[in-house]
Amino acid sequence: MKNMYNLKTVNENAKNPKEFIAEYEKKYDSTLKSFAVKTIEEKKKIILLTGPSGSGKTTTALKLKDDFAALGHSCVLISLDNFFKNKTEMPKDPMGKYEFEKLEALEIPLINQKLYELASGKKTKLPYFDFNEGRRIDDATEMELGNSIAIIEGIHAHNESLREQLPNSEFIKLYISAHSGFENDGSIILPKRDVRFCRRTLRDYFYRNSSFVNTCELWTKVIKDELLYVTPYSSKTDVRIDTTFPYEVGMFKDELIKIFSEIGENDIWYERALYLKNILSQFASYDKNDLPDTSLITEFCGGGKFNYEQ
Repeated sequence: MKNMYNLKTVNENAKNPKEFIAEYEKKYDSTLKSFAVKTIEEKKKIILLTGPSGSGKTTTALKLKDDFAALGHSCVLISLDNFFKNKTEMPKDPMGKYEFEKLEALEIPLINQKLYELASGKKTKLPYFDFNEGRRIDDATEMELGNSIAIIEGIHAHNESLREQLPNSEFIKLYISAHSGFENDGSIILPKRDVRFCRRTLRDYFYRNSSFVNTCELWTKVIKDELLYVTPYSSKTDVRIDTTFPYEVGMFKDELIKIFSEIGENDIWYERALYLKNILSQFASYDKNDLPDTSLITEFCGGGKFNYEQ
């Protein structure tokens, strides 16, 4: 089946996992390096990086930064989160909750201005959004790209309204997602969207102090926003990269099954937890200590070298 890993193959390789893991880590690293070389050869100044939740955008950006350094080019990472409007101007839903995912939550004219200045080689000052205070601090960081390359990361990074002043010759669009799911005997057992849900559950639980129930409650809106703001651009990108690894479910399964087992029978998300627990129990376990510390999977299961607070 297209874009599917086979359960039997995954489980068979769990007996001697190191070569299997090394093969796919090398494949992903080679894909990123090829993209970095392409960016340099085409003399692009700006990479517009997007993808749905749980795709591994942050680690991909950090790995690309290392790739550019190895090729003799410095690289800076710029999050669109820093261009949010102040909370006093932020759109809200009918319940009064801030809607950070909406395009209207961003200061679009400011993004256009700063991207143009960066691509033009001008010295500019970039903002920083203070989530504790709910306000944007303009002119927080002075920057001049020079010979550097900027990675602009965010769910709206491919939206045309953010680059109205940016010539096509200056940027390249990169779209990443877990494009592959898992099948057994010709039937899909874990769709690609559930791969991302498992990643998101693990990250929320261990690194964002957020429960499985909370992740479930947010997920419906996450998917709705993705369908509005992210997936329409997947077919318009310059480069698409699949971030699913065949052994990742085996890395996650034991911790996830423990999380799912905490959900009581009377909870509205019990059936969801039970369904996922039954699916994951079919996968052989992999030891995450066999992962290199540069693996994208460490963004969700820990043990990696990257600092996600920068």
